[in-house]
Amino acid sequence: MIEVEPLVREELARRVPRMESEPVPWQEVLRRSGELSRRRRRRIATGVVFAVVLGALATGPLGGAVVRVAGGFSDWLFGTPGKQASRQAQRMFEAANNRSLSPFPGHPRLHELLHVTLDERRFSLYGFETRQVVCLRVAVRAPEGAGPQAACVSRADLRRSGDLVLPVKANLSVGQLGRMQTTPTEPRTIPKYLLTFGIAAAEVTRVTVESDDGTSAAVVRNRAFLHVFRPGRRGNWARRVLARAADGRKTAVPISVQASGQAPLHTGLPVRGPSRVERTVRNGTIRWFVRREQRGLSVAEARLRISHCCPSFARVLEPDPQDFLRLVVANRSIISRAFQVAAVPKGEHQLCFGQVTHGGVATGCRTIEERFRDRPWDLSWGFSGGGQQIWLVDGLVSDDVTRIEVFLGTGVHWQAPLRDNATIFRIPRAKFPARVVAYDRDGRVIGVQTIRGG
Repeated sequence: MIEVEPLVREELARRVPRMESEPVPWQEVLRRSGELSRRRRRRIATGVVFAVVLGALATGPLGGAVVRVAGGFSDWLFGTPGKQASRQAQRMFEAANNRSLSPFPGHPRLHELLHVTLDERRFSLYGFETRQVVCLRVAVRAPEGAGPQAACVSRADLRRSGDLVLPVKANLSVGQLGRMQTTPTEPRTIPKYLLTFGIAAAEVTRVTVESDDGTSAAVVRNRAFLHVFRPGRRGNWARRVLARAADGRKTAVPISVQASGQAPLHTGLPVRGPSRVERTVRNGTIRWFVRREQRGLSVAEARLRISHCCPSFARVLEPDPQDFLRLVVANRSIISRAFQVAAVPKGEHQLCFGQVTHGGVATGCRTIEERFRDRPWDLSWGFSGGGQQIWLVDGLVSDDVTRIEVFLGTGVHWQAPLRDNATIFRIPRAKFPARVVAYDRDGRVIGVQTIRGG
């Protein structure tokens, strides 16, 4: 017989290395096995993929939102800056909101942004959000102080804005110097204070306001600014808002002065977008209205506080569910808190239409035949309230229109909300001229309207 055990032990000793007497650290085990190299390669590959994804997002449709997460108006896009307002301020805000004809939805919470004290008077700026809209509210604590004033802008508009600041109201008058005018020949009063306020980007370190008599600083805090100054004479208005960022960037936003004797603001921006109609559309209609379909909400469902209401058919429309802006259509006029019956020629359909605001609702009435005889839409635009820098465009379109796009003088364009043949949206006055374009189902231009803000 052959003794094999010594041979086996010898072969094993030759082929298997001797183990160290001391334990080997785990990192050394990973190194020897090649696992560290594999992990390093995976990290590098993951980093490359992550960079590619970020690059795609930055250049794709969502790029603007990604880029602005850490700056710009991001604090307003994802909440309301500042701290919660005092209980007294919240109660006053809720009381005023509940008394309005059309309250802000969602029981918004008021946030305290900043205060300015001048001549022992306190000017307070607050912020709140409702749906996907952010609003600023200014209040003045003084015997002659005006009631609180609010102005709003959608978060979609903030995402589209490339500026460092967005003024929402300017040259808001508080108090007056001189005796109130009782006859046309008497001199008009002069505002004691003029207020300009708006939203500021996270990078902004300084905001100044340029008036006819010079430039002075605004107070900047909690991603907002408020400028208060004494005009001292007639015709001394705020004209531009200037902002500076920490990295040296600057923005100058012109202000529209909506006062008697003041010329319309000319921004110097070009008119952009399609200029010619590709298909002429006449004698359109709105079939659901003719058939009296229950589109949108009833006046009761919309919780509008209208006494002696309503006509036999009235519907409240919300073209953009992310916004609180609403419109009403009816077969008879609604004026303030009453309605009037209008005679309609046989065979024609009267269509009364108007905005629903916090203070009231008023409709203008025309027949469908008149509205769409020569064009596929009936648009209007303008502002409500003193000093507004954000204008509203609203209107009705015939069934021929399937899409509406807005082209601003800055080169930015987007698709406007359109639902149940109604549209309503905001445009910053400083970005005029604006061109509104209607398209049919085949993508052909069937309507062009240029808004210059005159």
